[in-house]
Amino acid sequence: MKWFLGIDGGATKTEACITNENAEKIALAYSGPSNYQTVGIKKAIRNIEKATIQACTAVNIEPPVDYACIALAGINSPLDYETMISELAKLDLFAKLRVIHDGEAALYAATRGNKGIIVILGTGSLVAAYDNKGNYIRACNWGHLLGDEGSAYRIVIKTFSRILKGYDGRLSKIKTQDEIFERLKIKNPSDLASIVYTKMNNEDIAKLAPFIIQKAMEDEEILKILKNEAEQVAECVKVIHEKTGWNEVYLTGGLTKNLFYVNLVEEEIKKKLNNIKIKILEVKPILGTILLMFDEEKIKEDYAKKVYEILSKF
Repeated sequence: MKWFLGIDGGATKTEACITNENAEKIALAYSGPSNYQTVGIKKAIRNIEKATIQACTAVNIEPPVDYACIALAGINSPLDYETMISELAKLDLFAKLRVIHDGEAALYAATRGNKGIIVILGTGSLVAAYDNKGNYIRACNWGHLLGDEGSAYRIVIKTFSRILKGYDGRLSKIKTQDEIFERLKIKNPSDLASIVYTKMNNEDIAKLAPFIIQKAMEDEEILKILKNEAEQVAECVKVIHEKTGWNEVYLTGGLTKNLFYVNLVEEEIKKKLNNIKIKILEVKPILGTILLMFDEEKIKEDYAKKVYEILSKF
């Protein structure tokens, strides 16, 4: 009996899913974050190890598992992959190990390796696809300092920056500034920089995005920010489209629950590309890791569907 372990490791948590080749048993386990660029290599490896052991315990087996596919945020270069594979191999928890980008896991869950472009709009952002040779390609997913165009984090930070430009006198004060301050429980614009640098992490900042987006309906300056971010997402889609030729675009991530922003993104994509079909699709990266392993090992499609149905309920 073969056992398959899928892991989705991000900046806020690590999720593990374990199942056997017949999908007779399935269990989930959780631990802390495992984006090593934000929490460090030691903590990331420790949380992956913790989630793995908890998952194995849940189905009453001892490691190593037969095959593990670990999808991680923050692995953006060959050096990142080499680092993580080297450190994970030291755990002796996996007989066979594959490490992939977390965006690839979401992409595989959406397309099963076939045609299609995925756009993730969450705390961060990503546009990705497989090209016609099966290579995983992506755009804009360079983290909150260098990329993540169109993401929740970026929308909020751009709004904060606009507020402070108004405070400096470089631009006018935005209409909804006082409402934003009330939400943040601050009174002075100078307090904004203080709480961003000392009291808020990326997730805290990103959580304000739905509130900020709501204010765009009455604040032209915030609306300009949203349109600009949506345009940059569309530019990334265009780049990936030019490399693949795919016309199917799947939007996923937390911000897709906000139809006002989704409409802006769709509008900008269609401005740049004709004959594009856009669909909102809720996908779980952890599902992509399991499906990828099942397909590689030629596990029956019926069992893959069973795992899909079970994970869709969580």
